[in-house]
Amino acid sequence: MIRSRQASSTDRSSAVAASAAASVTRQPTHHTTTVLTRRDFERFICRISLIIFSNAHERVTVLQVEVLAGRLESSTFLESVMINRTGSFVFALLLLLSSSASAAISSPSGAYVLENTHGYITFSYSHMGFSHPQVGFNTFTVDMNLNAEDPTKSTVKVNIDPGSIDSRVAEFDDHLKGEKFFNTAVHKAISFESTSITMTSDTTAKITGNLSIKGNVKPVTLDAKLNKAAMHPMRKVAMLGLDATTTVKRSEFGLGEYVPMVGDDVTISISVELMKSP
Repeated sequence: MIRSRQASSTDRSSAVAASAAASVTRQPTHHTTTVLTRRDFERFICRISLIIFSNAHERVTVLQVEVLAGRLESSTFLESVMINRTGSFVFALLLLLSSSASAAISSPSGAYVLENTHGYITFSYSHMGFSHPQVGFNTFTVDMNLNAEDPTKSTVKVNIDPGSIDSRVAEFDDHLKGEKFFNTAVHKAISFESTSITMTSDTTAKITGNLSIKGNVKPVTLDAKLNKAAMHPMRKVAMLGLDATTTVKRSEFGLGEYVPMVGDDVTISISVELMKSP
């Protein structure tokens, strides 16, 4: 009797386990629900992005996402995500929409001009491989017409007086102002005017435009970064802080003397603070 009861108990346990397994097997497998914490959200986005793009050339089950959106200060936070393996590309669309929406700048739209005490335009090059001199300009203007809601519709203009070139060596400044280089007696301005802006993140962009030096006009692209957009604590005016860089061939602008002994590639660096016009 004892053996019989043990066997019966074992049979019942096996039956329960089998029933549980069958119940698990019968459960739908096409839905997975994941509730994200704020800390996990950014890692979740990165992980899902990798899943989508690393399988771009394979037949993959992509993700359909339903979103409950909530406001967290000035940004939208995704509180809950439901993943449904149905082959839809809604998630990729969501990524595009969320990145576009978050690209708005907090400072108001309008005209911005250079705050003269905090603006720098310099260029550097290889001097026969020995060093990379840093040369700047002391007189220039930077004007931006900002579209805060859609920064890609903004415009930027830069005008530089080449006669204000400053290498910190007066004799070398005169050399650079001469006919072999900037020829400032004839050419009174260097200019850049944007033709398009492409956002590459919330705070970075590629600004493409036309650079004019000594009558030579070439398209160039600046890699720009928004350092800060806020109200100036003392001036009480909206401010933007921007850095931008690009590399050009000086020989393409009539400045090719001593190439290749002295490097042809010139890196232009801009760091400015812009304040909103009244």
